[in-house]
Amino acid sequence: MSDIAIALYGKSANEAITQLCQKLAPIQTRLFIGGQSTQELITQINAWLSEM
Repeated sequence: MSDIAIALYGKSANEAITQLCQKLAPIQTRLFIGGQSTQELITQINAWLSEM
């Protein structure tokens, strides 16, 4: 079976997103927050996926 990963991005964290991440367990989830450039965000997501 393949691993499933979900990356969520938003300008700020909120309770609804936190609850969604908890409900998706055991699927690997990670919330990326902030004002990164598209390239910085891609780099962070790729690094996270490489760690899995």
